[in-house]
Amino acid sequence: MGKKILILDDEPDMQGLVERVLGQKGLVVKKAGHPREAIEMVACEEFGLLIVDFKLPGIDGLEFMRRIKKEGFDNKWMVITGRPTSLLEDQARAEGCAAFLVKPLDIHEFESEVERILNSKDGGGGM
Repeated sequence: MGKKILILDDEPDMQGLVERVLGQKGLVVKKAGHPREAIEMVACEEFGLLIVDFKLPGIDGLEFMRRIKKEGFDNKWMVITGRPTSLLEDQARAEGCAAFLVKPLDIHEFESEVERILNSKDGGGGM
């Protein structure tokens, strides 16, 4: 696949899991633990996909993506969360989320969704 991915999650274990799984697929994974750090990274580098935890320090994942969009960035993105609700999923999809996955991640589903998003022209509903 050969694209760069950003994982925004305040759990180092989740960052490491994503880095290991996607690194084995030849993807470069950058990690951010705070939305402010991730915004700076998106401003400086191009990412094929943003993987965003919903529960973050300060703001939630949807608010983070709204800010990214407001800054003029048009990244494909997916939500991962340990506290899913149908309302949250509906809100994420309405904001352009390409995939909504629940923690703990099913690795095969995760890999499949990442590959689908990276290979799609519109990100499966991208912004």
